[in-house]
Amino acid sequence: MRNIAKWFERMFIPNQKNLWKPYIFRPKNLFKLAVVLLVVKFVVFSWVFYFPKTSNFAIVTTSELVNLLNQEREAQGLKVLNVNQQLIEAAQKKATNMLNENYFAHTSPDGITPWYWLSKVGYKYVAAGENLAKDFTESEYIRPG
Repeated sequence: MRNIAKWFERMFIPNQKNLWKPYIFRPKNLFKLAVVLLVVKFVVFSWVFYFPKTSNFAIVTTSELVNLLNQEREAQGLKVLNVNQQLIEAAQKKATNMLNENYFAHTSPDGITPWYWLSKVGYKYVAAGENLAKDFTESEYIRPG
């Protein structure tokens, strides 16, 4: 504890030991301080503006979405939906492609459509659709108004 107090005094408090000029205010150290403060500012700015609602912080889960959807379907008198592993695999392949190719759209920059991913996993269909969503932080739908 005593060493920390001496360090603090030498760095920040003008006294005879530091020739009345704290080390923090010397040119070489001011530059280091400026660099550290810029890095801290960048990290804080990034955290607040770039990462506030990314999927890393989201609590949206497939099982919760299916559960909420089926509750709504039951309330409407409809049959519940079952999870299909082939569709999950196709969706994961599509999501990986969007991440790797840096796009968010139904059709990739290379012209690959959603139906490609369904055929890639061997899913047979008569009609199909694709829903894309982003910037959600929870599974529940909050009705406006």
